Amino acid sequence: PPAPLPASRPAPPASPPASPPASPPAPPPAPPALAFSAAECFKGKTIFFVGNSISREHYYAARSILFDENSGSTNEHKLECGQGGVAAGKRPGQGSCHGLCGCSHYNESLGINMAFLWQQRVFDAGIKSTLFGADKKMVAKPGDIFIISAGSDDIFDQQFRASWRQRLQEQMPQMASAMAKARDTYGMQIFWR
Repeated sequence: PPAPLPASRPAPPASPPASPPASPPAPPPAPPALAFSAAECFKGKTIFFVGNSISREHYYAARSILFDENSGSTNEHKLECGQGGVAAGKRPGQGSCHGLCGCSHYNESLGINMAFLWQQRVFDAGIKSTLFGADKKMVAKPGDIFIISAGSDDIFDQQFRASWRQRLQEQMPQMASAMAKARDTYGMQIFWR
């Protein structure tokens, strides 16, 4: 007689149906849109950078960011805006500018003007005139922004170094008073750094 067939094994239990591949996690929600852009914030205003060659470089860095332009080299900056340091770039009333006493650039598509002005002393009639909107060449108007850093060249320049503390004590109260008046009376926004 033929050998009995081995008993068939029961079939393994059926596997659960394969689940579809997992979806990648959902991206995080987008941040809420800003209510304004920097360009909208500064539209119709002039941003004044006032000081020495360090302020001149801040002026170019801000131009590069706001206007999305190549700011060029330091030598190009000197040609456009004058130079300080050994050349002691100064505004009128403070001596020869050795070229230009400042510069400005208007971006028509954004409606923003930016300006750089040399200011070696902490305070003098020139900066007072500019803060009060009376400078005929660089006219400031209510709402304009000033970023001022002046007076450090009195420490750097050997001919002024011996008297810089006295000069600071004399000029700083005048500057503080002029900045408060420019803010309160003329509506200027002023930042001292």
